Amino acid sequence: MAENNKAVGCCVLIFIILIVAIIWAVVGRESPKTNEPTKTNQNQNSDEIKSIGSEAKLHIDNIPYIFVAIDKTSGQKMNKSFLANDSTGLAELQLGNRIFKVNNDTKVKILDIAGWDGLYEVRILDGSNAGKSGWTSTAFVK
Repeated sequence: MAENNKAVGCCVLIFIILIVAIIWAVVGRESPKTNEPTKTNQNQNSDEIKSIGSEAKLHIDNIPYIFVAIDKTSGQKMNKSFLANDSTGLAELQLGNRIFKVNNDTKVKILDIAGWDGLYEVRILDGSNAGKSGWTSTAFVK
């Protein structure tokens, strides 16, 4: 009986998460009603979801480089390490060649979006890593 209650609770949780994701996708993709952006819209544009095929820059204030993971799983671990302020976790990823550095303000092309994971797959367009692709945090893509 307890296992059935757990299964039902799990299904309800998944259903709620799915509904929230659908609402987020619909509300988050609404476009402004006018062609002339207001000052508020200009500030929001740097944090809006980028579309596949668009170009952007990787940027973090006051840091000379940004990490890019070689695969989605490493990107997920990288994000968790950032969130946990786990410099040892980041060092392990770097020593294992699971992440690499690019200069701040490096130009990229968006190849894929993993919104639940907070990741974009990007192709590096300039610098010493030009041509490489990898996964990076949506927070770094401007």
